[in-house]
Amino acid sequence: MYLKEFENVEIILKHYSQPSRWEKTLGFKPELNKIYWIHWSLLKTKKDYRRRFIKIKCDDCNDIIERRIRDLDPNNYHHLCNKCMNKGERNGMYGKENSEKQKLAHHEWIEKNGNPFTWESSIKKIKEKNVWLKVAEKNRGKKRTQETKNLMSSSAIKAFKEGRRIPTKSWGKIKIRQYNGIDYQSKYELNFLKFLELINKFHLIERGPRISYYLNDIEHNYYVDYKIKNTDIVFEIKSTYYWEKYLKLNEIKKIESEKNYQYYLIIDNKFEIINEIFKNYE
Repeated sequence: MYLKEFENVEIILKHYSQPSRWEKTLGFKPELNKIYWIHWSLLKTKKDYRRRFIKIKCDDCNDIIERRIRDLDPNNYHHLCNKCMNKGERNGMYGKENSEKQKLAHHEWIEKNGNPFTWESSIKKIKEKNVWLKVAEKNRGKKRTQETKNLMSSSAIKAFKEGRRIPTKSWGKIKIRQYNGIDYQSKYELNFLKFLELINKFHLIERGPRISYYLNDIEHNYYVDYKIKNTDIVFEIKSTYYWEKYLKLNEIKKIESEKNYQYYLIIDNKFEIINEIFKNYE
């Protein structure tokens, strides 16, 4: 909707060559050098006024924006700013998968220019605008609907499946640290990495793949601890305490892992089998 004070535009006619046309448009004959408040839509065809800017409010974000009278649709009283114009379902590409050509072009652009969110100029703009505070203020006191929660959940699961999202240092209550560039979560995993370093096999290891499993008919994601690069050999590092504490869940994960990988369980820093597994890898 238009802001009330700007629905009508102030005009002063200082001269006119065709008073009859103004009379036909306005419904009365305006006097010269007198202030009139005229609805903007009546001025769309008037040469001297159709280029005038008026202030309106975006129906989505409520920002005040300026538009020329000639650019407005007199039959459409729903108005959007530039940033809201193509948001969500209003975007022609909403819900559509990018073509392989588009994906390739995007990948090449990122490789050439880097991620825009990591640019110094972008970081500066984000800090100056404080966009997160704006979002928080907009949603203050609101609760997410179940539909929104389901969408967020399915989106997260899809991102994990496609490898666009991986566990980070803020992954639940788990503290993730690094040893020589490789993540670990417990002292048992750290000891495993140090042992590989001791036998000169550290360079062959990487974090494990994602495994899907179902519990109570709900799909979950499980990440095996480590994997030998370019092989199907994976390792799960545990203490006896945690293996037995969640025995049923751990066995489900083990069964699902063994469908696609050679699964080795390393319990309580017992590394005797490691030398045998790695003997054929340099």
